[in-house]
Amino acid sequence: MVLSLTIVSRDSDFYQTPEGLNEIIRFFYENCSMNMKRAYLILVVLLSALYTQAQRPAQNSTGFPPAAGAAPPAAAPQQNDEVPDTVGIHRFFADNPADEKPFDDSLLHQFQQYDPARQRDVDYLTTGNAGGAARYIAYRPTIRNGIDIGFHQYDIYRTDAAELPFYRLQKAFTSLGYFQQGSQADSYLTAKFARNFADNTHLSIDYKRLSHIGTQSQYAHQNSRHTALATGLWLRSTSGRYQGFLTVATNTHEQEDNGGLLSEPVGIPGRALSPANATVWLNEGQTRYNSTELSYLQHWMAGAKPDSSGKIGPAFPLRHRISYSDARYKYFDPQPTAHTEFYGRFSHLLTDERGIRYFIRHQKIENNLQLATALKGKAAELGLTHALNFIGQEAADTSIQVLMLYGRLKYQPSPGMTLSAEARVNALGNAGDYLLRGKLDLRWLSLEFINQRYAPSLVQHRFFLSQRNSWNNQFRKTLETGVSATLRVPTLKLDISGAYYLINNYVFFDTTAVPIQHNAPLNILQLNIQQQLKLWSFHLDNTVVIQQAPEAVIRLPRIFSKHSAYYEGLWFKVLQIRLGLDFRFNTPWRADYYNPVIGQYHLQDRVEIPFFPAADAFAAIKVGSFRAYLKYEGLGNLLQPGKYYYQSAYYAFPFPGIRFGVNWRMSE
Repeated sequence: MVLSLTIVSRDSDFYQTPEGLNEIIRFFYENCSMNMKRAYLILVVLLSALYTQAQRPAQNSTGFPPAAGAAPPAAAPQQNDEVPDTVGIHRFFADNPADEKPFDDSLLHQFQQYDPARQRDVDYLTTGNAGGAARYIAYRPTIRNGIDIGFHQYDIYRTDAAELPFYRLQKAFTSLGYFQQGSQADSYLTAKFARNFADNTHLSIDYKRLSHIGTQSQYAHQNSRHTALATGLWLRSTSGRYQGFLTVATNTHEQEDNGGLLSEPVGIPGRALSPANATVWLNEGQTRYNSTELSYLQHWMAGAKPDSSGKIGPAFPLRHRISYSDARYKYFDPQPTAHTEFYGRFSHLLTDERGIRYFIRHQKIENNLQLATALKGKAAELGLTHALNFIGQEAADTSIQVLMLYGRLKYQPSPGMTLSAEARVNALGNAGDYLLRGKLDLRWLSLEFINQRYAPSLVQHRFFLSQRNSWNNQFRKTLETGVSATLRVPTLKLDISGAYYLINNYVFFDTTAVPIQHNAPLNILQLNIQQQLKLWSFHLDNTVVIQQAPEAVIRLPRIFSKHSAYYEGLWFKVLQIRLGLDFRFNTPWRADYYNPVIGQYHLQDRVEIPFFPAADAFAAIKVGSFRAYLKYEGLGNLLQPGKYYYQSAYYAFPFPGIRFGVNWRMSE
């Protein structure tokens, strides 16, 4: 029997939770005929898209707008969940089922970092609140893949169809996580479920729900809620030569936008200092993005045979994917006339009785066909992708076809050397866009090269507010070249990476929130040092990023540094424990401002982000497959009373507070 853990209020709709879905699956599996089971499994996948739509937050004091209105997938959090196979579970993705890795999600490494912006080697910067708009703090190239609408501020909270993991396992497993600060209104719920069914059918579910809708621990009108649900069926023929992956992924992002702090909190006689005492720019600005993606990917292996364990070799001669996606993007402020100073250059739109808004819808139908081969350390792929895009804006509709030809090559002449290369070029829409990428991996050294040419995003090209054209640019394509090298010294647990980027025709948003193309070449230099030090049971994990970029166009902190100092030990032979401090800082810099009206970060010259030692204290434990942590966030505020931590201009981090979290993995 698959166990479940109830961690939501019983006042909520139980059958709209992962536990409820688990209960339904178990009931049908135990009581239905085989044909009913098959039909129900398909129904679960097809209807899973409705779950995030049904799980919208209750209206708060200002409420969210009604439903309304893709981008390259965000970089997956770089968590260390690949360990020696001790649990009998291997993870893989539908694109390459042969690339399996042992999986264990019960480690303490970075467990206390519940925030997706911090679950990576180098953090993303945010607008302070959990679930706020996020972007890189250390430059990295964005890989374009067809038409780009241009909204990426919530990518790290998404789960796209290609990012849904599948599992090769013997027993079903359920992994549940719950992380909370202050009240249930400020929480993060995660759930993973996977199990085998008859006739070589496997089910995988990945669910995430981040809610930041409390009223006591945050600034006014800054509520966030992100819900991501991906459900997939993995189907295999008896011979193992055919595999199919039917996946549905839905993502909903809802954000109250206060535009940041007009003034920081002030003390009121007889009352404790509270975020509610701050003055914010906007009272009714709201953003809502939602998307649904349905994908079917199939592999056919001519001549391939399974071994005694049922595992198929790495050769997939023929692959086909067909997918449909529908994404909607909307910002809305019903009373913009109360904030004429904030809207600046858009103030001429404030007389519209409907308020100020944008709405964009992007529908895409995509077909991909790929031929591949693998033999004696060599693997090659040749593919063709056709995408039909329908883009709807309130004052204009566009249809664009994209035809992309691509090829990949991987060669391993010896166990300690791997060479991989990729090339692709676009025809029809965005004709002339291309990507060249190569990587050489040695035992102790990695070298990477990237060269790409891409068209501006839709938002950079054309943008409508309240059905009026704000700009219509004819920018040239951006040309970007990057080279990087990483040196690994395992005996010292030291990684040193250096990178250089040369960018021509770079497009950015200036201080007036308007896209501008920079005509001169840009140079970006980067040095990344990571080292883990250990003395007895005491550890110090360090990451330091040093970078230099032209401040007139790209503004990044010269130095970003984060560290984790902790004690780790095994108590009573069963209790693994970590006690420590996480701290981070950056050198002073004029951080970009997140402007919700256009959904972009842009330059600003009014304020400088000062040096601030942000620190958190934590205790984390593990007993078997159960983990828990207790964390006090905001020690830096106690060390510097009256000072606030910023990563984005005008967006202060919340007041200090206690957060706790638990995670429990259960198997049949």
